Amino acid sequence: MRAAEFLDWFQRKKLIFLRASIIKDILLVAGKIALSIFSASFFMFANALYSAGMGAARYAAYQTHVRSGEARLKSYRRVGIIIFFASACYVLYSVRLFYGGSAGVYSQNMAIAIACYTFGEFGVNIRDALRLRKSAALEAKALRAIGLSSSLLCFVLTQTAIMSFANAGDSGFSDALSGIVFGALAALTGLYVIVDSFC
Repeated sequence: MRAAEFLDWFQRKKLIFLRASIIKDILLVAGKIALSIFSASFFMFANALYSAGMGAARYAAYQTHVRSGEARLKSYRRVGIIIFFASACYVLYSVRLFYGGSAGVYSQNMAIAIACYTFGEFGVNIRDALRLRKSAALEAKALRAIGLSSSLLCFVLTQTAIMSFANAGDSGFSDALSGIVFGALAALTGLYVIVDSFC
């Protein structure tokens, strides 16, 4: 295979991977919305909205792949803006838990289902990150940032679900604290992408 043919094949493979990632995000959002309905939890719905934001960021990463020049940098910057904005909103939502809000109460079976679901999402994000770890391309950097941000919020959701049935007391404080800490780390990831887009 000649170099030009290999490059063309590699670009097609990256495009397929990006499209598959967008479809994965759509399925994740649908799954979380279904879980929010079954558990009657607005907290779960907020997590579904965050996943929808990450899907929008992934689409911006796709635009980074198909565009060139300054347009590529703008798409890359848009990824950072979406991550930052979605994460900041998540932090603000978590703050309300300090003032009597609830992340929801889940049965043991529902909590286990949520934990399995989020661990599965976490595994997919880690696999994607490992696949892209050596690439310096803008779309690869964007996808790594999206995967990291999504993984950070997986920890919050898993902790909240497990503690809701494992802890007899009110876990609102720990839910709020983890949401703020991990949401802030995700927001910093988005901020890094924004700054990196100007370098």
